Amino acid sequence: TAAAYGFDLGTPFEKLPDKIQSLLLYGEPERGGKTGFPGILGYLKQMLEESTSDNYREYLLDHMSATECPACHGKRLRPESLAVRVNGMSIADFTALPISRALETAKKIKLSGREQIIAGRLVHEIVERL
Repeated sequence: TAAAYGFDLGTPFEKLPDKIQSLLLYGEPERGGKTGFPGILGYLKQMLEESTSDNYREYLLDHMSATECPACHGKRLRPESLAVRVNGMSIADFTALPISRALETAKKIKLSGREQIIAGRLVHEIVERL
């Protein structure tokens, strides 16, 4: 991977470009049907899931900690998606509702002419599925 992406393995991590840091942590995108390098985090996750040694899994867990993503605050959506609001709610707010309240909320959505063209079918589908 280092040779393919043109960086030296002797370079301290913090001095590597952001693109290379991301590559090392999260891995390569899929190429031609083959999955490339899974990234350090992907590799560690796989080791944690597949290990049959309790001691090794405990060792890995001792060196892991959960942190909230500063971009999405744990909502698993891009900031652009979270910025879209319908009746004052983001998709993350809506999906966090209990089903009965989500149905009530979806039924109360009022769309203007342009909004109806963009989201009318989607709102109808949500109501039908709830």
